[in-house]
Amino acid sequence: MTDREFDDAKELWKLTYAHNSIEQVGNTIVFILKNNIRRNHRLFNPLITAIYTTYGRPFSNNRPVGKLDLELFSDAQTAFHKRLIQLRDQFFAHTDVGANKSKAHGPLLQVAYTFRANQAPAEFTNAIQPQRGHLRLLLSYLNSIRPIIDGRRSLKWHRLAAHRPMANGEFILNVYDKTKHLWLTKEEAKRLSIPNATELHVVDPPKRRPIKQRK
Repeated sequence: MTDREFDDAKELWKLTYAHNSIEQVGNTIVFILKNNIRRNHRLFNPLITAIYTTYGRPFSNNRPVGKLDLELFSDAQTAFHKRLIQLRDQFFAHTDVGANKSKAHGPLLQVAYTFRANQAPAEFTNAIQPQRGHLRLLLSYLNSIRPIIDGRRSLKWHRLAAHRPMANGEFILNVYDKTKHLWLTKEEAKRLSIPNATELHVVDPPKRRPIKQRK
């Protein structure tokens, strides 16, 4: 690959991850609103955590491609984005105990116990729980940046389209080794030697047994 092709591949990687992240976050918000999932629902906090952590993925410094540039966002979009990342970093992806407080509650991240005579103490934690109005505002923001991400992704894709594989099948976008082809087969990807990469042992899911037909 040329240096420009390698840079374009990295940009396409980031934009594709941004596209998919926005889709996932938007679908999660719609699911919460449509199904009227409130604060007392056991899935509310996990879904809210998924919203913020998933949104932040393409805007983190993903080695070796870097993070997505905000140059195409408006000032208002950039300000809203920075607030989302702040919430992600301090409350959802990480835990920054003393980062913020409110007049009504004090520190916003709390571990509390309820003590009663002759009973074991009951423990609970609390955290930021966005109002439904904030979720609708977040959905509106996602809809405003979606065309920007998709338009830029389309330009990068067309620039690299001439190098698409001739064979049919699944290929990996190469953002790891400039000396190799733009598109790697799965077998080629398995043989990649990436400096400083951590070797993880992925557990394959058990194979499904065929369903027996009832006589």
